[in-house]
Amino acid sequence: MIKRFPTIGPIGTPLAAMLAFFLATTGGSALAADVEITRQALVLVRALAYDRNLPDRAGSSVSVGILYKADAGGEVANQAHDAFTALGGVKVGGLPLESTLIPWTDSDALKLSLKDGGVDAVYVVTGFTDEVEAIKTVTRENDILTLAGERSYIDAGMSVGVFDKGGEPKLAINLPASKAEGASFSAELLRLAEVIR
Repeated sequence: MIKRFPTIGPIGTPLAAMLAFFLATTGGSALAADVEITRQALVLVRALAYDRNLPDRAGSSVSVGILYKADAGGEVANQAHDAFTALGGVKVGGLPLESTLIPWTDSDALKLSLKDGGVDAVYVVTGFTDEVEAIKTVTRENDILTLAGERSYIDAGMSVGVFDKGGEPKLAINLPASKAEGASFSAELLRLAEVIR
């Protein structure tokens, strides 16, 4: 069953306050001993609104692709897709949110899928350790932000993720990676995050 989120704060509530609230509140079952995927999706979508370059990259909507391997990761991909789909009513910089599943075959196919789908950010589920470099090459060539499903992806050069740190969820941003992918995050967001420089 898809978890539906209530209205997030009153009109005019600063995004920083909303992100701080959702990072501070925990609950629900954990996925792979990390932050629940529905909470990851919520915080990641809110974080996208801090990207000052997003309006230039996005069209009439903000599209998040869920990248997965068909032979290992389909269940997690479906959970992620459900989590992002459940946030369809959330506006990102005034634009509606969409999500789509993208099966991995190789970097050439990924390039076509991202282009044809008008994807603005790609959430990479677990199981892609050996393909991180190939994925980064495609996303950087096309100004597409990577959202990491594993902490090791951030350390390897993907851009944004939400992970457990000392028992609490923490937003992590690899700043050079995000810039290479065309993002420009505000100082307001960076103050809330663990920033890798």
